[in-house]
Amino acid sequence: MNTTTVPHPQAFARDGLLRRAAPFLGAMLLALCLYPLPPTGNDPTALAAAALLSALIVYTAMFVPWAKLPRFAEVVPPFAYFVVIALLRESDG
Repeated sequence: MNTTTVPHPQAFARDGLLRRAAPFLGAMLLALCLYPLPPTGNDPTALAAAALLSALIVYTAMFVPWAKLPRFAEVVPPFAYFVVIALLRESDG
């Protein structure tokens, strides 16, 4: 009986990270670029906060040593983007 265990792939593993994250980065950039267009874009501080938080999410996804953290820590960047969505929605009134 051979009981070899295959490690579970990590979502933020360096190998192929940009390829896997490209659609999400595109959606993130699209949301930040379309926000200032009329009839929205009433609060520039909310846009700045959303852009800063988006940059922080990208930075953590790329540079945090995910292999050293517990597996449940991988859900933090995707869930943190809900805060960006809330900032963009609430700034519009």
